[in-house]
Formats: sequence, structure tokens, C-alpha cells
Amino acid sequence: AANRLVPLDSFVGGTWVAQGEFPGMGHYTAERTYRKILDGRFIEMHQVMHVGSIQAETRGVLGWDPGKDKIAAWGFSNDGSMALTECLQTSPEELVFEGRLASGRESGSVRGTFHRTGPDEFTETVLAKLKKDGEWQPRFRFAFSRRPTTPPPDRAGNTTPPPELQPLGRLVGTWVENVKYTNASYKMELAFHWVLGGRFLMSEYRVSGTANAGRHAISFIGYDADQKHLVQYGFNLDGGVSVWQITASDDVPELVFQGDVIGAQRRTLRITYRRPDEDTLTSTTEFQYQGIFQPADNVTMVRKGP
Repeated sequence: AANRLVPLDSFVGGTWVAQGEFPGMGHYTAERTYRKILDGRFIEMHQVMHVGSIQAETRGVLGWDPGKDKIAAWGFSNDGSMALTECLQTSPEELVFEGRLASGRESGSVRGTFHRTGPDEFTETVLAKLKKDGEWQPRFRFAFSRRPTTPPPDRAGNTTPPPELQPLGRLVGTWVENVKYTNASYKMELAFHWVLGGRFLMSEYRVSGTANAGRHAISFIGYDADQKHLVQYGFNLDGGVSVWQITASDDVPELVFQGDVIGAQRRTLRITYRRPDEDTLTSTTEFQYQGIFQPADNVTMVRKGP
């Protein structure tokens, strides 16, 4: 899938900077970076914007969606909103993305047009068709230029998560399982941490060793205020994309993830996490076969020390 992302290559590298005025809000500055991740099969975007005393942070993933057979983008912001879009038009000068804006306050449709005006310049124009008014309305227009600087830091990562996400706090930490066979061994590491002001829980999964090595994936977990449930969007080293619905509450010890992994082979999985004690995390994986979930794997992980 990496070669299918060639239309996005010109965005990678350096820091993109935009500044201007928002009517009624004042001066803004925005810094954005794009970098290749998961062996170039996906591109990660990170933006921090300041408007007066307001700080807005967005992290996103762009990649080839094997289910839709298109370039797609998944955006996550520190107000808890998500933008889930697919690329409808690609040309040397212009990219057009359109999809769904999931937000408790302003859900609806969103369209973004990226127009290249030079090797180190592009404009981004965003329109939204919100459910409350039903017509396309301009949201913002940025004129970005590139400079060779470091990526913007994750500046909003320590805020208390909202009530919908707080049951996921049981997963926070880095969890490790070491497995040894007669002639092989591997280490599995699964890390969860809050990002975007606690509005999303990000995870990274990695396997190293002489068996099962090379597995690597990242994900973002948030609350879809439009559809009223917790959801996880995952991105795998093999180019696969996964979408999971999560059942979690403070009253139930289990956290249940159920969803589809879309890649070379589509499959439906269910993973149940439990915390038997402070330093242990277990997971039970089941796969769906002919409509019935069958046991696949049981893992016991321990908390990784400092």
C-alpha cells in the first residue's frame, strides 16, 4: 500500500506553518508535520494551532483503506471530535477528501481540499455540512509554507479524560509478555497512553524476537459522540486497517473490543482485557467463524518497569 500513497509524499518532511486572522477570534498560528510510519504504509499528521488563548491539537493517520480501495484519512482532535474521510480526487496539484465529522456539538459532513501552490507551499480549504443547517459552509482556509524544523510537541497530553473514556484508564501503561520456546522466543510489548488532552487513548503494539517478529500497529481510541459509543481505529504494519467498537464501564471489570480487521484477509475479532491486579493485564482473543466466536489466544502481560 505504501506506493499508493505517492500523491502524499510531497507533504512529508519539515514543518508546515500557517498564520493569519480568524474573523471574530483574532490571530492564529498553526504548525503541522507529516511523517511516514509503519514502514511507510501510513503517514502520521500532527498539528498544534493557537488562536488567542485557545490551543487546538490534532493528530491524524493517512493511508490506503483496503476496504474502500482508496486513500483515506482519520483525524482526532483534542476537543474529542473525529474526521473520517476518503480521498475522492488526486492530481499533481490537488487532493480532495470528503467524509464524516463526528462531534458532540457539530456532527455532519466535511470536505477538505489541498491545493499545491509550490514545492514548499499548499493551501487547505475545509467546508462542513452540519446536521443543524444542512448546507456546505466554509470552516477555515490555511496557507501553509514549509520550514526545516522539529515537529510540534504533544502539548495537551495530561488532561483528565472525559467520563466516557475513563474506564479505559485501566489499560494505561506499558505491558510486556516474554515467551520462550525450545528453539525460539519473542517479546510482545503493548503500550497505552493518553493523547490530545485525554480525549483519545493511543496504543502501540510491537513484537520482536525470533518468533512472530515484525508485528507492529498503532491505534487511537475515542468516543464517537455522533454514534454514542467508544471506537478504536487501528493501523497495522501490513497495511491493514481495523475498526473496533468497545464496551467498557466502571461497573464491569472486562473491557471488550469487537471489530473487523480489513486487509489481505478480512476477519472479525473480539478481544477481552482484564486487570486481575495492579501489575497484570490479560487478554483473550476470539475470532468469528460462521457467525460464532472461537477461542484463538490467551495472553498474560506484566507492567513494564521504568
